Amino acid sequence: MQQLWIVIGVMILFSLSSFFVPIKPLFFFPVLAGIGTLVSGLVLRFRLLIFGGVLLLLFPFIALQLSGSWNMLLYGLVVFVSFALPGYALRKAVR
Repeated sequence: MQQLWIVIGVMILFSLSSFFVPIKPLFFFPVLAGIGTLVSGLVLRFRLLIFGGVLLLLFPFIALQLSGSWNMLLYGLVVFVSFALPGYALRKAVR
């Protein structure tokens, strides 16, 4: 699983080039994070993490339909639901 996150980290670094090339980074980051989150959820068999990964994978396609001012707000909400909620639930499950 560590190798998966290394590859995703390298891909995120490559996608940072989108600041110099006219490509929207809001399309790359959720997809890359969604792949890792979904795989982690499947390996751990944790449904909230699986849901978060699917949500991150679907977000770019939803964001294409919305105006620019709503994208950042929705992006923050998606990140919170995809990472924070499963994180708190995993912490509670471990205790």
